[in-house]
Amino acid sequence: MKERIAIVTGGASGVGKATALRFAHHWVVAYTLDLSPVNLAQTTQEIESIV
Repeated sequence: MKERIAIVTGGASGVGKATALRFAHHWVVAYTLDLSPVNLAQTTQEIESIV
């Protein structure tokens, strides 16, 4: 099976976060980037809870 990979910028909030979470629901490996480390850590925890 082919692994699906995506890069999401602005992944700590808004559309970027929604995109990263959607990818997680569809088992896509999403490398998520943002300038806000605190919000990004929260998004990372949400993603980890999905997978």
